[in-house]
Amino acid sequence: MLSMASLRAQRLVTAYPDLSLHWSRQSLGDLLAALRDRTLAVTLTANICVHDDSYVDFGPLSQRVLYTPNAGGPSIVSEALSAEIVGRLVGIRRIFTECELTYNNSTRSSASPITDYGCHLDFSNGGLGVSVTRAMGHYSQYRHHRLTAQQARRIVKKKLKGILESSATVANCTFLRQILHIWVRDGSDMAIVRRVCSRMPPALKSNTIILITTVNMPSVFMS
Repeated sequence: MLSMASLRAQRLVTAYPDLSLHWSRQSLGDLLAALRDRTLAVTLTANICVHDDSYVDFGPLSQRVLYTPNAGGPSIVSEALSAEIVGRLVGIRRIFTECELTYNNSTRSSASPITDYGCHLDFSNGGLGVSVTRAMGHYSQYRHHRLTAQQARRIVKKKLKGILESSATVANCTFLRQILHIWVRDGSDMAIVRRVCSRMPPALKSNTIILITTVNMPSVFMS
């Protein structure tokens, strides 16, 4: 887990053999504050540079997310990389994959939102849910269409509403809070998503930690 000593530098680069994490002092301070105070809703940003854009040294827990069948979504790599990054940042001692999480079924339907993975942290007995999404434009036959604020707003609102519902109905891993982990392609998309998040109603954000990260790993956005 990151310590207060990390805040002495204006920028922090945490380097590993396979990737580097670039954080601002503000994001680090907000993360530490949110981990101390479970009522805080914060928005954090980070840039992740994978040294070889096709390789990450996934640990045993994130490998479980990578290789365990999920509920049918197309984002296995993004979820596994999320678990790896969260684990390196705050320490994960146990993980529940998407299909290992169970929910109270009395008020749920097959279309009800679910959490991508849950975990227990090294320093806490409570559970943490993580919902992962990607905010990006799309490619047509001839051009790349940039992410728009309207698209970002729809994605963030839907995921925040889903977090409230899945947190209320999860049965086998009580979530003290959730992280909404949003992958974006570049700084321009990050700015759009961050602006959208800042305008979401406090009741919708609740105590969610919103983590917006750029990454130079194409497979995150393709699978």
